[in-house]
Amino acid sequence: MQTATISFDPFNSLSDEACQERIRAARAKLGKKAVILCHHHQRADIYQHAD
Repeated sequence: MQTATISFDPFNSLSDEACQERIRAARAKLGKKAVILCHHHQRADIYQHAD
């Protein structure tokens, strides 16, 4: 089985607001097809998007 990797570099320059908007847009498009996991001890602006 082949796997693909995505470089994290393009995301490092995103503002928090831009990143959150991208998450909301992806969630709206994908609905229940996407699952976002998060540790409970992460920042609130991170885990607000978690399932």
